[in-house]
Amino acid sequence: MRAPSGQISRAKEPPAKVAQLARMRIFGMSASEALSDLAGDNLGRLHMAWKRDKAEGISTSQYDAAERYREVFNDKRKAECSAGAHYDHIGSIGASDPDEYEAWVKRAKQAYADARGAIDEAQAETRNSNLYAAVQFMLENDQFLPHMLGDIRLACNALYRHFFTHNRKKVA
Repeated sequence: MRAPSGQISRAKEPPAKVAQLARMRIFGMSASEALSDLAGDNLGRLHMAWKRDKAEGISTSQYDAAERYREVFNDKRKAECSAGAHYDHIGSIGASDPDEYEAWVKRAKQAYADARGAIDEAQAETRNSNLYAAVQFMLENDQFLPHMLGDIRLACNALYRHFFTHNRKKVA
């Protein structure tokens, strides 16, 4: 086994095996669950918990909405040239056309503002919840706070309506 630099690795086990064993020990997962890509972050583990027991975790639609929000949030960070953004290794944004880059920055910031607007509306409807904190800690910072599970479900429902059903006509 070799390290990414090409040197022979002295590790006794491959990193994926160590990660799998740690997930099994810390989170009480089975071997197949620990190998899943979803097990890599708190949001994925919440979704896996929902697949096991519908009373726990977040549903597939909530997970999809949360992932879409993370993409929008990361695009906003890239638009601000934040060091906290996750950059792809494929080229760079706006390297060829500055006007196109400026338009992309405006679109990214507007998409984030629209998503936050959807959370604002949901927060106004549910006064006893703190959706802002749930989104900040559980989506943006990837922390697991079990007492905010209900709040993140509500926020993800609002985000799902915003991202996936916003353009549909209302029935009633």
